[in-house]
Amino acid sequence: MFLLLSLVTLSIAPSRGAAGSLDRLKLLKFADNGHSYIQFSPDWRALTDVVSACGWIKDLGSSSNGRTMWSRNGIYEMTVTADATRICIADGCMRFQSKFSVPKGTWYHMCSTWSRRSRTHRHYINGKELGSRQTADRSLSTSLPLILGRWTTSIDYPFGGEMSYLNFYSKELSPSEIVSMVEQGMCVNIVEEDEHESFRVIKWEDMVKLERSGTVTYVDIAECEDFLGAMTKLEESEHKLKETADELTEIQQELNSTVAKLEETQADNEEKDQNLEDISNRLNSTLVELEKSQADNKEKEQNLENISNRLNSTLVELEKSQADNEEKDQNLENISSRLNSTLAELEEASSSLNKTWDWNIFLSEQFLNKTFTDEHSQLLHTTWDDIAERLVGIRITEEFLELLEHVDPVDDRPWSMLYSENYFNEIFTRQMADRLTSIWDGIGKKLVGVTMTKEVVDLLNHVTDKSNCGN
Repeated sequence: MFLLLSLVTLSIAPSRGAAGSLDRLKLLKFADNGHSYIQFSPDWRALTDVVSACGWIKDLGSSSNGRTMWSRNGIYEMTVTADATRICIADGCMRFQSKFSVPKGTWYHMCSTWSRRSRTHRHYINGKELGSRQTADRSLSTSLPLILGRWTTSIDYPFGGEMSYLNFYSKELSPSEIVSMVEQGMCVNIVEEDEHESFRVIKWEDMVKLERSGTVTYVDIAECEDFLGAMTKLEESEHKLKETADELTEIQQELNSTVAKLEETQADNEEKDQNLEDISNRLNSTLVELEKSQADNKEKEQNLENISNRLNSTLVELEKSQADNEEKDQNLENISSRLNSTLAELEEASSSLNKTWDWNIFLSEQFLNKTFTDEHSQLLHTTWDDIAERLVGIRITEEFLELLEHVDPVDDRPWSMLYSENYFNEIFTRQMADRLTSIWDGIGKKLVGVTMTKEVVDLLNHVTDKSNCGN
């Protein structure tokens, strides 16, 4: 999926140059006569104080008077000849016949540069400066026409050759910039996007579309046919790549749509899973309540059975009592005797409770809000057997109890019992040891099943206090 998205997001490289770059691989061929030329009036305002005119030239002419490649209808304003007999800009004219060594019929790169600021006109052939000349301190005219292929409108000095990619730049190009144009070669230099595009004012692709006079033909550059073929294949490949990218874009859109639907389905499934989980939880809760209800019903049935058994037993005893009044009286006497004995035992037990039982132990974290179990009963009954004797003679302080809780190997020994007033801040005696190991005998089992809430502890304390008041 990542590979597919990466392919879709590939940018399509533009063709080598601006739009219409292959059209720029055309040349204008001027017949060797005085009436084959192109004349027009471009907007010269951006070029009045700085200009560089560069292009590719093939001299085929036979005239010896100076074969004019272009001119602004006047020798001193701007004129460039193919044989370097007249090179003029802003009254700065030069002749380089002796330095010009390019064979006729051979393509070469020509460039003339000038600015009013430098007041210097320089001329380059194939990137090499042939010479320079100081010029007048003035701007170029904006009203004169530009003529390709002859000197002026009235004087011919025909060119009689071929030219391509002639441009006029609003910049005084440096020697290194001109060398770069030459080193790229004619075909690449023409097709590649111009490095100085923002300064290109009068453009070759515009000039070749102008009306022509005489025999001026617009043909392919034979020397660039192989390059043109490669560029054509490249553009075809780029077109196919763009088509592939468009197809991949459509696939990506379909994939995104599928992913969105999948995510929507997953969201629906998650919601359904959550609903199923909620239903399952409610069902489990209902089952727990049902089991609890069943247990309660069993307990009630057992209670009813017990009551029924006791009722049946009572009826039997009642029948026996009614049948035998003497036996009944004797039974009543015996029951009364046992009741009196039980009350006496309860009084004695209550008195013992007030004196020795410390119910507040059940407010500790170990017991509070927990159901008292057989393990708790056993813990209260036996936990002090192995340590009570060793406490004899020691004062029971808070620091001592904290130390014992820290080092005691028995995790759940109820040290909180020793915080009661019977022991705390007292010297621990043997009598305390005996009471600590036996205080809960008999009572622990009776507490099993009781949840030791604060209310229960308060009730036990209340019974104890009431018994004390009675005593």
